[in-house]
Amino acid sequence: LAQSIADALGDHDFADEPYHELVADGYLFSHPPDPDDFEAQLEYALDALGDEAPNVVFDRCPVDLLAYLMVTCQNDERVIARWREPVRRAMRSLDAVVFVPVEAPDVIDFGQDEDPTDSRGAVDEALRELLLGDHLELEVEILEVRGPLDRRTTASLEWLAQLR
Repeated sequence: LAQSIADALGDHDFADEPYHELVADGYLFSHPPDPDDFEAQLEYALDALGDEAPNVVFDRCPVDLLAYLMVTCQNDERVIARWREPVRRAMRSLDAVVFVPVEAPDVIDFGQDEDPTDSRGAVDEALRELLLGDHLELEVEILEVRGPLDRRTTASLEWLAQLR
């Protein structure tokens, strides 16, 4: 979706998710990723937002990675306490966030190699609470989109045009 939005906007760059960027830089992730891996991704995302690059569409925002970290650390309040302010500051530098929840049936096919006991549902709940419940008082515009990519893209672009 992020790539589709960046392409449609034309004057925006696309920033791939930190996982892919770190892999390209030689970072070796555990399988499945552990808390250190999610912290590395979160730090990468915070640094990317700290660059204050205008006109960038990010595939993942820091709250995404905080949600994964929270679930991986079993919602340890120390995780939120440690990352609350850096994530809040970084998120306030964004113009908007498009939230894509897990859908039932899931529209993303991960293939046969995906662990059937993965934590996507728990991460989705944590992300929903952080973004829509505004647990972090983010002060950023948020749109929730569902359905196929073309419908998500259209809804996102129409909403972004209204924000401008």
